Amino acid sequence: MDYRITHKQPGPDPRPQRARTSSSIGTRAALLRVPASGRWPMPSCITPPPPLPSPPTTGSPARKGNRTMMHRTVAEVMTRDVATASPEASLKTVAWSLAYNDVSALPVVDSHHHPIGIVSEADLLRRQAGLPEAEGRDQLRGTAAVNHRTMDARTAGDLMSTPVLTARPAWSIVETARFLNERGVKRLPVIDDTGTLVGIVSRSDLLRPMLRRDDAIHEEIVDEVLGRILRMTPGGVTVVVQEGVVTLSGRVEERSTIPIIELLCLSVDGVVSVDQSLEYAVDDLPPDLDPARDAGNP
Repeated sequence: MDYRITHKQPGPDPRPQRARTSSSIGTRAALLRVPASGRWPMPSCITPPPPLPSPPTTGSPARKGNRTMMHRTVAEVMTRDVATASPEASLKTVAWSLAYNDVSALPVVDSHHHPIGIVSEADLLRRQAGLPEAEGRDQLRGTAAVNHRTMDARTAGDLMSTPVLTARPAWSIVETARFLNERGVKRLPVIDDTGTLVGIVSRSDLLRPMLRRDDAIHEEIVDEVLGRILRMTPGGVTVVVQEGVVTLSGRVEERSTIPIIELLCLSVDGVVSVDQSLEYAVDDLPPDLDPARDAGNP
């Protein structure tokens, strides 16, 4: 019987490091029955994940020399080195892998590396405490999903949730965030056209564009939105970006240009909102499209 389970390859930890005392390491080691060095022994059931394809070049953020204004894609923010479990993996092995890889859930994959379910630390805790599944919970599965959780579950296949909701590498982070919100899930396995697992994307991954620097946002709006797309004269519109909030002031030739500028600015990754006090030389909006008249103003 195959108890295969894969783990992320070791590498530098990008998270802020906390000081760890020997007593804390020793306590954890005692609980987990591992050496006091704080390192788990590498069991024979661990195999490296399969090589993953390079992310697509489409949808990349704007860069000098090859500028294109598009939202980032899932391929650019997803975690590519994914720890997985086989359906036959014991719950103890799953718990070990969750702790070893510092993740909260594992995709369960078949022999072709296709995701067939997902098992989380919350599932294990409920199983340990003898609690039923939380009412209304929809962890990576659709409304017609079959609940495989039973109080006598012994393997990942017994406990996993199915079917699995998945994302595609080419999805924009905007549509993926909307999908996560609509389905009430925290993460999505990412599959390619053959159904093979190539990554996993979480809510925190989708928040990365919001960490974009104000000067990068300013540069894209000035160079891409106003310059390349709208071909406006430099200096006609003043752009100020602070904490992701874009403020536009100045003068444009035609009034109809103003909502277009706003919409394009909102489409730039990292923009939280747009405030504008733009003036115009020519009122080219037809009466039926004039928001001031719609509001009852003359």
